[in-house]
Amino acid sequence: MTTTVMHNQSAADYHAAPGASASRLKQLKRSAAHMKYDMDNPQEPTQAMIIGSATHSAILEPVLFAKEWGRLPEGDGRSKAVKEAKAELIVQFGADRILKPDVYDNILAMRDSVLDNALPLDLLDGADTEVSHYWTESDVECKARIDALPREDSMWNHCVVDIKTTANASPEEFRRSCFNFSYHIQCQHYLSAANRGRFIFIVVERDAPHCVAIYELDDDALELGRETREFLLGQWALCEAEEAAGGPDAWPGFPCEEIQELSLPGWAYTQ
Repeated sequence: MTTTVMHNQSAADYHAAPGASASRLKQLKRSAAHMKYDMDNPQEPTQAMIIGSATHSAILEPVLFAKEWGRLPEGDGRSKAVKEAKAELIVQFGADRILKPDVYDNILAMRDSVLDNALPLDLLDGADTEVSHYWTESDVECKARIDALPREDSMWNHCVVDIKTTANASPEEFRRSCFNFSYHIQCQHYLSAANRGRFIFIVVERDAPHCVAIYELDDDALELGRETREFLLGQWALCEAEEAAGGPDAWPGFPCEEIQELSLPGWAYTQ
């Protein structure tokens, strides 16, 4: 498998590029129609997405963060002084790169909490960050943008590292997040991209005291991620082949040719 690796590609150019990313495969789990619609109709970044990008930048590229993200001054936003300061910041950073004081300070607190711990600091020290990968697998063009790849002379050189922010970093809650947000699929997608053997999460809580945890999925979770990802790539290939053949419903939604019988989730019967 030949992989094209890009170290300095902008996030905007990466997101605009075609290909099966981990996030698009997660959408494909819902339905091909949802994934295709979102791919063809990209949305403007939400405030949560902007804050997420800023947080990743602060942790992974702190020097670049200081150059590319601005902090609004304290005070009444209707005052002349604050309005003038905001206008200057927009010229310097751009309107979507200016953060409210409390948001900016909270991001710095998350960054410091991560980097004040020895293990995440060791994982990230000298790592290549925000690295774009492009390759073809199972006849599908794939892509991934990896948070951090520890350097070759590091003891972590066989690992992929990913930053996650969360409301609750406890093992019980993050286990649920891994399933709900299909992180097990992301693990296998990124490991395939980088040809590495371990995927490590650095998880930091959004609210003070910004506790940090380090996790790695077990073999069963990784195997489920591998199987699910292979199935989704197969679905993607079938949809593309149907589209190339001119099929009218190449990227289908939910089956609606007949009535489906549903049962409640298993946990509903244990209440």
